[in-house]
Amino acid sequence: MTAPLVLLTRPEAAGGALTAALTRLGYRVAAVPTISIEAVAPGGTLDRAAGALAEYDWVVVTSPTGVAALTQARARVVSDGRLPSKPPRWAAVGPATARALLEAGAVVDVVPDQADGVSLARALAWHAALAGASILLPRSDAAGDELPRLLRLAGASVDETVAYRTIDAPAASLGPLADALDDPALAAIVLASGSAVRGLLELAERARRLERARRVPIVTIGPSTSTAARIAGLEPAAEADEATPEAFARAVLSASRSTTPDHSAPPPRAADNHPTQYQEPRR
Repeated sequence: MTAPLVLLTRPEAAGGALTAALTRLGYRVAAVPTISIEAVAPGGTLDRAAGALAEYDWVVVTSPTGVAALTQARARVVSDGRLPSKPPRWAAVGPATARALLEAGAVVDVVPDQADGVSLARALAWHAALAGASILLPRSDAAGDELPRLLRLAGASVDETVAYRTIDAPAASLGPLADALDDPALAAIVLASGSAVRGLLELAERARRLERARRVPIVTIGPSTSTAARIAGLEPAAEADEATPEAFARAVLSASRSTTPDHSAPPPRAADNHPTQYQEPRR
């Protein structure tokens, strides 16, 4: 009997922990990125901000990719290349971003319970008086405006800086995505960003498999991705209750058990020596 397949819409290197968690639950995983990341050119606004971090009260980072981009820019303009612990103070959108910041040398003061921009803005406003505070916000060129809007409403001065560019629907993913959508054992599609939603649908349309993609249960990383999916006409079958690989895998398992995919194989079960409740890593 063929094991159910999960389509992971991010590169294998970025989804290694999730792939491992899904494999333990009995799934096959096809890692097909529906977005790609492009670095910004050296010598621009990101480099200037990276060289002047101590001039900000806060740096607010919304992804591990943003941490990597800021760290690389810092290395171009400062000899040791490490992020300063303080000043500035640091806020991260979720555990994975916080861990990346810690590994780069920063001391993280704020991580919201929910990994999304609204929760981050609220947590930061609760933690500190933002009136008059200067905030650096390095992130994707495709990021929404809700987070900086809320920070400015709290009285902060926000310096938005493009740290990297997000390219939807990379051409190299067209064939692998079509292959995954053609697999009769495809049980779920995992989405971790609004950009991934857009890239998925664009690639599926180009591959003439849009209707098929819309029939497969989707699992999202959290409320903001679920909202983006609904706007695009996709209703999530499950949403991770926290932004960790283990929670994501549990959500996939839940979606498999509550929906009827196109194949006849039953959803996998967690073996006795691989329970579904894992010790939470600090993502």
